[in-house]
Amino acid sequence: MVFFPEALQQSLEEAIEKRRQIRRLWTLRPPEFYANGVNFISNDFLSLNSGVHREAVLEEIARYPNFKVGAAASRVADGSSEYTFELERWLADFHNAESCLLFNSGFDANVAIFSILPRPTDIIVHDSEIHASVHTGMRASRASLIKSFSHNDPQSLKKVLLELLENDSAVAKGEKTVFVAIESIYSMDGDIAPAAKIVQVVKECLPLKNAVMVVDEAHSNGIMGPRGSGFICHHGLESEFAIRLHTFGKGINATGAAVLCPPLFKETLVNYARNFIFTTGPAFLTMATVKASYNVISSEEGEERRQRLQARIRQFYRCLTEHHLWGAACKTGRVRVLAAESWKDMEFISPIIPMLTKVGLSHSLEDRLAGCGYFSLEVGYPVVAKEKERVRVIIHADNSEHEVDGLVDAILNWAADLPN
Repeated sequence: MVFFPEALQQSLEEAIEKRRQIRRLWTLRPPEFYANGVNFISNDFLSLNSGVHREAVLEEIARYPNFKVGAAASRVADGSSEYTFELERWLADFHNAESCLLFNSGFDANVAIFSILPRPTDIIVHDSEIHASVHTGMRASRASLIKSFSHNDPQSLKKVLLELLENDSAVAKGEKTVFVAIESIYSMDGDIAPAAKIVQVVKECLPLKNAVMVVDEAHSNGIMGPRGSGFICHHGLESEFAIRLHTFGKGINATGAAVLCPPLFKETLVNYARNFIFTTGPAFLTMATVKASYNVISSEEGEERRQRLQARIRQFYRCLTEHHLWGAACKTGRVRVLAAESWKDMEFISPIIPMLTKVGLSHSLEDRLAGCGYFSLEVGYPVVAKEKERVRVIIHADNSEHEVDGLVDAILNWAADLPN
């Protein structure tokens, strides 16, 4: 047994106990925990783990029978195989980008982007709900100023940019670069960025083109766009966003991430991003899994899964809003579903469905759903604001109609059973 200072032990135990008391303690659960229920919790939006992905991975591996198992070194040493370079070129072409750089995770990639690319005189302007990994990168950034704008609000962005122009003549003269950072689909609310309007505001405010647009496509990769190429490709905005982050851990059902950017940005990251330089490169089996995922999502099978996913999401909202208990749930405010009033008018609906409860009730809803055999994720402070606690449900392509209907019944029966 390793011994360490008693004071440290006491401090750590108190911190853990504090999390336990407020039910904010993360627990690593074995697969058996989820074996006897319906999965509404994983990020495998297209249900590739059902077996179709495994077959595609084995086929991809079979094409390279002499592969080396490990990367053995950093990419700046001999940690790159020919397959690594081929995959980066292929991904850049697939997403209609100039170049691509692989990272071991989306978190690592965001830290590298925001800690390295903004120069000491530059400015970062970001959506207030941007991912935690961006905040970690910004804390290490040398940017002279970091400002946020209200979530998904182009007018708020415009106000921030106009203030920068008024207070900093170097911005107005185009001598400072402004990095503008958004996500395509946000992980907590599941809402979609008004990207075209944001681009328009940036162009109007910064006509000297001294802006760099950055988008995190973690939750849109694979589930929208031509052949599953993502949100930006879906809207034809590839030329507007100099940096696009496509992670592989969600709709792609793999691991790692790709930074799509101009070659100069790629070279800068290779030379200055410490979490790239001092990390072993991706192994062949990891990359083959990624490529196999793309083989599936870009096929007819992938398109069918995207259509089925949207059908299941629409079924959820239809069943919810037409349920005989929905009106009462809305009146009491015990549970709110953000897109419940607008889903019929949406061309694409996110599979992430946040069910906001009254303060103090989210754990109760998560427990009820688990008792009914439906696995979801309770999210509270400090991940979200105290008044915005929620249970996060994710719909998947392979969820059945019966499962979705049962989920809605469980949610609304819970709301109805609460004491007045």
